[in-house]
Amino acid sequence: YWFTGDDQFTDAFKRLVTDWIIHNPPQRGVNWHTSMDVAIRACNWIVGCHFFLGTGGVDDAFLRDVTNSLYDHGRHVMENLDQRRITHNHYVSNLSGLIYLGVMFPHLDAARTWKSFGITELIREMEKQVYPDGCDFEGSTCYHRLALELFFFPVLLVIINEDDFDGANHVSVGTQIFGRDFIDRLYGMFVAVLYLLKPNGRMPQIGDNDNGRLHTFAHGDILDMRYLLAYGAVFFHDAKFKVEEFGFSPDLLFVFGLKGFEIWNQLEANSLRNIGARAFGDAGWYVIRKDMDYCLVSCGQNGHRGNGGHTHNDKLSFELMIDGHDVVVDPGTFSYTGHPEERKRFRSTRSHNLIVFDSLEQNDFVPNNLFRITNRVEISGVRLVAEKGIIRFEGRIRYLSVEHSRIMEYEIATRRWRIVDRFRSERDMAGHVMFHLAPKINFHDGDFCRGTWKVAAIKVEAYALRRQTYEYSGIYGKKESAIALVVDVGKCGTFQSITTVIDSS
Repeated sequence: YWFTGDDQFTDAFKRLVTDWIIHNPPQRGVNWHTSMDVAIRACNWIVGCHFFLGTGGVDDAFLRDVTNSLYDHGRHVMENLDQRRITHNHYVSNLSGLIYLGVMFPHLDAARTWKSFGITELIREMEKQVYPDGCDFEGSTCYHRLALELFFFPVLLVIINEDDFDGANHVSVGTQIFGRDFIDRLYGMFVAVLYLLKPNGRMPQIGDNDNGRLHTFAHGDILDMRYLLAYGAVFFHDAKFKVEEFGFSPDLLFVFGLKGFEIWNQLEANSLRNIGARAFGDAGWYVIRKDMDYCLVSCGQNGHRGNGGHTHNDKLSFELMIDGHDVVVDPGTFSYTGHPEERKRFRSTRSHNLIVFDSLEQNDFVPNNLFRITNRVEISGVRLVAEKGIIRFEGRIRYLSVEHSRIMEYEIATRRWRIVDRFRSERDMAGHVMFHLAPKINFHDGDFCRGTWKVAAIKVEAYALRRQTYEYSGIYGKKESAIALVVDVGKCGTFQSITTVIDSS
């Protein structure tokens, strides 16, 4: 509607919302089952109404019906909070909905309570759910995005509706309301995105990816998260988030308007050349990067305080990009409750870029719970160092009778990757090293190719590579066939070491 001024879009919005209200009376049916869904729906209805206010089609009768329904939403959320033993993104979504409703409908009797409660609890949850390194505690890069949106948008809404907001002083107003510690940790969440994003602007998949968002203003690749940096650049007036190679994100206009566009234009552009290696030790995410070459190694505790949650069996697994091309990737998630066996398979050790011993899992899956895994992996010796033209990750894990240490080394001058795996087991077991290739990457005579273009060459010292197919899921609910490379290392009763070298073309 904003682009065209065509009232057919206003009419469609009214029809959709009115139809929903008629067919979903409060407390009845699947659409009232989960408070998270109720809260997120309330937030999006409020944003939707904002887009159409002032048009001839949005009349008082329609707004009255929407307001009455949103009151039911707020009351439902407040009476059915997702306050479990360990709160997580579901509870933060509840708080986001209550803040939206409290800010935008101050005439409602409960509005002040909703807003006050939401702000107080949001501050508390930021300290509980976001590590000091700026990463969300769920153990998932995509859930980091969801958590960031759930924290950021209600904060922004509160700030822009304060009397002393002048259109640009987001941080100072936000600090007065939410406190310096909260705003600093929110800033850290954006810093994490800056370093985690690949040179193509896509987020690597560590842990679960179920396409979760609070608001979607521009459709595109679900793993493309450049828009988050645009939000951070304007909110914090910080040029480091304005990455020249990422360009402009149209989402910015929907959230910050023309004033935000002015702030964006005034900032000097950053470059991928200035974004180096970074260790996020609390989350266990270690980024090796230089220009268009990139690697993320996962070697951290289970998410959700060790319970698993959205974590996979991926300790020492990695994603690798060479010259801007995805080469080795995480297979993703595919599905939760709809396909329980597939859920297990995509979370399994074998579905990650690791050494697999027989059918052993790093952590066992808890029966009848698709979001719990045991927490038996012992992690030690983890560090990320940069010295003498080398960026190197080192880490070691132990579980059951198995020990595996991995060195991931990048030589800046030659752009060569060297992976050294040392492993042993207390009994003879067959070992296999897995490399899952990106869907558009083929493998031929030791070369990674994209179409006719040679991206890189791979060699495993003293071992042969064999091909097999696997299923890749970059979007929740969808999967496609791709190539995995397997190194068969035979029986592993004693200490062994293998070295994999990947040379850029």
